[in-house]
Amino acid sequence: DAADKIIREIKPKGIIFMGGNVSIFKENFAAIGVPSVLATITSDELHFDNLSMVGIDDRKAGYDAVSYLTRHGHRQIAVLGGPASSYPSQKRREGAIAAMEDAGIQFDPGLFGLSNYDFESAYHAMNALLAQGRRFTAVFAMSDTMAFGAIRALVSAGRRVPEDVSIIGFDGIAMSLYCIPVLTTVRQPSELIARRSVELLVNQIEHCTPGRTVVVDAEILEGDSVRTLAP
Repeated sequence: DAADKIIREIKPKGIIFMGGNVSIFKENFAAIGVPSVLATITSDELHFDNLSMVGIDDRKAGYDAVSYLTRHGHRQIAVLGGPASSYPSQKRREGAIAAMEDAGIQFDPGLFGLSNYDFESAYHAMNALLAQGRRFTAVFAMSDTMAFGAIRALVSAGRRVPEDVSIIGFDGIAMSLYCIPVLTTVRQPSELIARRSVELLVNQIEHCTPGRTVVVDAEILEGDSVRTLAP
């Protein structure tokens, strides 16, 4: 609806969408007649000639995050993530479960904490896991802000990070470098995503090129929030 209004009132030559709901794009994007780019999300469910996508492979990134934890000896791993309606959360969860399976670990649905991408809901989700007496030595948080909320809940409950519980975040925002401990996180190359999004949109507008999907690499930035468990 917002995009329709912008097209009617401003008449832009193109639009860059910052994320969004994949199912909503599937249902409604056909009405958008201008060149467009979906930044931070790539999906094989979207097929529109005037839509490009730029982002990481969320499933692989979730896999890499949990593999990092398993390589450090963790087998009881909690996951904080968004609802199934969130495409990135869905894919990151799929990757996390696949990484556990490849490490010989059966995913425990009771160790999944449902959270929005903010401090408060992650804080409450972690408190709920602790109140239920769930046992875990590590946490994969699907955003850095979730990780910060989880750390606050753990510390308030008398758990030390990483001595008692290790945690890995996601996004690589600047604040992750300044929290205590420095957060280990999966970094999305936001500047590269922004640059490629603009390049694709300009090409679509000026040269009528069809939409393309560009997948960029995420990387793990090692901080001090994950410790190695003794075998």
